[in-house]
Amino acid sequence: MRGVVLSVVLLSAGPALAAPAPFAKTQRRAAELDKIQGQWLWHNSAGGSGRALVVGDKLRWQAANPDGLVATLSLRPATSPKSIDLTPLGISSRVQQGIYRLGSDGFTVHVAWVGESRPTSFELKRKDEVVVYVFRRLR
Repeated sequence: MRGVVLSVVLLSAGPALAAPAPFAKTQRRAAELDKIQGQWLWHNSAGGSGRALVVGDKLRWQAANPDGLVATLSLRPATSPKSIDLTPLGISSRVQQGIYRLGSDGFTVHVAWVGESRPTSFELKRKDEVVVYVFRRLR
């Protein structure tokens, strides 16, 4: 009888023991960051557009200013929706909290004004809300 009980316990525990371990948070962040490396064309809901370059955890925006603005990206793919913080280089007090989603041909970011709460959806609810950015890979 003990053998039968032990067999049932081992058989039911087997799938749990054999299941792959979940990615560590740092591995998930690195995997998400890898997906957005490279050159991008962007446009936003306010009518702006330009190019962007993501290298490592740095995003260089290029629009009217040819030198661009460089920000550090901090991704948290385990949140729902996935969250992102954009911190301009040299101005750590100006963090913009946002959310992002990856698509098959790009990614979308919705950020709040500095000091405002992180958006919870990609829908703009007020006229004064910061814009939604859509990035498409430059080919």
